Amino acid sequence: MTRCSAASARVDVDRAATSPPPRRSALGYWLPLLGWVAVMLYCTSVPDPYAPLKTQGTTLSNVLGHLFGFVVLTILALRWWRFRTGEWTRRRVLQAVGFCLLYALLDELHQIPIPGRSFDVLDLLVDAVGVVVGTVLTHAWHRRP
Repeated sequence: MTRCSAASARVDVDRAATSPPPRRSALGYWLPLLGWVAVMLYCTSVPDPYAPLKTQGTTLSNVLGHLFGFVVLTILALRWWRFRTGEWTRRRVLQAVGFCLLYALLDELHQIPIPGRSFDVLDLLVDAVGVVVGTVLTHAWHRRP
């Protein structure tokens, strides 16, 4: 073994010892986000046959459904943004949050022509709370010891 190849081998071993573990593929981050968006889109695209029987106002199950949906969406979006950019900065978090809030608005707008569904500002507010909760949970998870 020549001196050059021995030095090269030593550098490769050193690099392997200090390099970060291999990252998951993009599909491991992108597919869960796309899948969740598809589930949410399907759930809000189905006409509500019980709409005429419902009383006025928002039900607890509706609020919890919106809250849960957007907490999960935000966690998945933040995972994707962090994987995509390789960093966890305020700007990246705001981009992911902006994506989730835009999705909430578009989701409410797309319900207007669907029988038994409508644009509801309260749903939009609950969605925004879900985005905040998802962001706080993700931040707390990444700051744990």
